[in-house]
Amino acid sequence: MSPSRPRRARASPSSPKADTPRPESAAEIDLRALTSAAGDVILVADYDGRFVRVSATDTTLLYRPAAELIGHTVHEVFPQPQADAFLGIIRRALEIRQPVNYEYDLQVGGDEHWFAATAIPMLEDQVLWIARDITERRQMENISEDQRAILELIASGSPFQQILETLARAVETRLPGAMCSIAILDAESQRLRLALALSLPEEFVGGLDGLPIGPQAGSCGTAAFRGETVIVSDIKHDELWADYREAALAHGLRACWSKPAFSSAGKVLGTIAFYFREPRSPGPYELRLIDTTAHLASIIIQRHEAEEAERERVSALQHTYLYLRFPIRWPPPFRRGHVIRWPLAGADRLSAPQRSHLHCGPRGQNHRCARHASASALRRRPSRVERGDYRPAIKDRAEGGGCDERGLSGPAHRPRIRTANVDSVSRSGGDCH
Repeated sequence: MSPSRPRRARASPSSPKADTPRPESAAEIDLRALTSAAGDVILVADYDGRFVRVSATDTTLLYRPAAELIGHTVHEVFPQPQADAFLGIIRRALEIRQPVNYEYDLQVGGDEHWFAATAIPMLEDQVLWIARDITERRQMENISEDQRAILELIASGSPFQQILETLARAVETRLPGAMCSIAILDAESQRLRLALALSLPEEFVGGLDGLPIGPQAGSCGTAAFRGETVIVSDIKHDELWADYREAALAHGLRACWSKPAFSSAGKVLGTIAFYFREPRSPGPYELRLIDTTAHLASIIIQRHEAEEAERERVSALQHTYLYLRFPIRWPPPFRRGHVIRWPLAGADRLSAPQRSHLHCGPRGQNHRCARHASASALRRRPSRVERGDYRPAIKDRAEGGGCDERGLSGPAHRPRIRTANVDSVSRSGGDCH
């Protein structure tokens, strides 16, 4: 009889070894250490996308609790497009036997999170999926991208309204559920003039234009009055909205955050506001987005005001130049009746400086001047100005006089505009004084 194999003693329930925890294997220790180092989420999945192990230092980043993930495939957990993408990454890593990097966004707990994942092939057709939360980094990249796009529009001279619309749409895209409005402060009346409100109800928007600023004037009016950010998390219970609460609640608006836009000199230019249909307070990302949007709005408004001031300056210079270069500006009725029958028919409508060029006195003496000029006009050919011809005439270089219609160059041939020589008319017809 061969010696029998010794039997392993069983531990009785009362044995102290029964309560001794099972020692971790080397693989489990390594996985736990790796999870702690990664700081986010680690998953192990097989070729079919079935979760074998789930570990996370922050369980709030899991799409579902770990117990609901283990033993289930990606198609049983995630929406179809997302599951297809995950399974494709897992199988690619196993086929090429190399790590595969992948960035994706996922709705976790009602908020959008971005993850940077690496799928590392393991033995037995399994993949180690390491995902790190990069939401904050991605948000800052999005803000920088929007900021660059807005600055490019400003530099290219795009229309003011188009730039504002681009800014508002970018904000509403980055902050789901937000409805953006931009108002400009009228410094004289101290009222906010609505410049843009794409997503707000039209009936509510009609009451926003022209609201005065003050210590208790909603979010925007108060922000412009104080010169600081005003956060109203619940319009229903905030005293700043006492005068406008009914209108806001009637259109389903429950929260409003507003920040003033400042000029480079520190003057309030306007406000930018974010409306929501549920009570809501901003987080760190939302506060950064508000600051960036207000800064961009200030650049846009200042650029618009500078362009308007430049247009007014150029227009004033043009009028001044025309008055100095062509002191007599013949009105159409005057020019039509000037040639034969009534040379100075419109003279009574000219201004005092223009009448001085005609050598005419006040209104009562114009008709006497016109009678003298009429006789002379009948004896000569109408001038170019009388015919309505304002083309430049250039003196001939050789003769020193006359007109040469050719385009001559050089300092001695500066173009000049012939104007009506009323002095000659007056001398030929008699003195007007």
